[in-house]
Amino acid sequence: MQQSTNSIVSDIENAVRDDTYYAVTDNGLTMEERSLLDENQVEYEEYQLGQIFDYYWLYYSSTRQLSIEEYLDGYVIENFDVHRTYALHNFSSGYVWVVVHFDIVDKNGNELFTNQGGPDVGTKFKIEKHDGKWKITDFYEQNSWETDSERIYYLLPNWDLTKQ
Repeated sequence: MQQSTNSIVSDIENAVRDDTYYAVTDNGLTMEERSLLDENQVEYEEYQLGQIFDYYWLYYSSTRQLSIEEYLDGYVIENFDVHRTYALHNFSSGYVWVVVHFDIVDKNGNELFTNQGGPDVGTKFKIEKHDGKWKITDFYEQNSWETDSERIYYLLPNWDLTKQ
C-alpha cells in the first residue's frame, strides 16, 4: 500500500511561485520602502528570520532575494524544477527530501539570481498526516558550510529540531 506525498511537492511548488514580496530584514521595511510598495499597490509581508520555521513557505518565496526596485521593475521565474528525491514515512508521519531549482530573470532577460536546490542545499521536510492529507510540520535545510557529522544528521530521519 502506498500513500503519495505529491501534495507536499505541490505545496512547495505553490510557495515558490507565490508572488508576494517578502522583506528579509531584522528591522522590517524602512518608511521609504513601505511608501514605494504602497505607491505601487504591491502586497508584501515582513518577517523576522526566526519566523522561518513557523512559515516555511516564506523561506521559499522566489522574491525573497529581490530588492524592492527589482521586484517592482518585474521579474520572471525560469528553469523551474521542484521534485522529491525520496520520502520515508509510516503512513502517519515521516520525512520528504525535496530539491528546488529556479532562476529569476529581469524583464530584459538578465539573471538576477538562481536557486540551486542540490544535495548540498536540499531541504528535508518533516511531514504528518492530518485528516487524510499530508502537512509539513517543520523543515531543515542543509548548508554547504556544515561539517560531515551535520551532513549525516541531515540525511537521518530522526533529527532534533532544537538544534536549530
